Amino acid sequence: MTDDSEHHDREIERRERLVEIFLIIGGFFAASSYCESVATSSMLLFLQFMLAMLLYYVFLSRTKMSMLINWLAFFASISYSILLVRFINTYLGTALDGALFLLSLVAFTALFTFALAYPDTSEQITRRITSYLEGKGKENSQFFRTASLVIFVILVILVIIELLLLYR
Repeated sequence: MTDDSEHHDREIERRERLVEIFLIIGGFFAASSYCESVATSSMLLFLQFMLAMLLYYVFLSRTKMSMLINWLAFFASISYSILLVRFINTYLGTALDGALFLLSLVAFTALFTFALAYPDTSEQITRRITSYLEGKGKENSQFFRTASLVIFVILVILVIIELLLLYR
């Protein structure tokens, strides 16, 4: 039991350090916006990201409410991913087209959400993916389809809202 507890504590500490890194780099992304219209919306996104990360950090370090922690990780990941994609757009000097923008947003959000997910959730996801890839996961295929659809719909809605705010 002690090994499981120590492993869980190490995973929590890793996520706490990851939060610190995300906040520093996210601030850089928001500060590097060139034009005023993008800078204002980037700052609002950064504030949303900071709020989600602050709540994530508090709940991660003080509770074991895994579902809430996972949702906060997801919201922080969306904000962070939008900041990252906007930074890439600014750095490249050209806007990514819709499909590439959406694909990069989905990929970054999935990556960051998995990195920030509650340790038990990360282990469950890893086990499901492993069993699915080994051919034992017939019951998991419905889960993956449903989860993918939900993530896709949420991200499409967020991208539409973000584009409306950007070009307003």
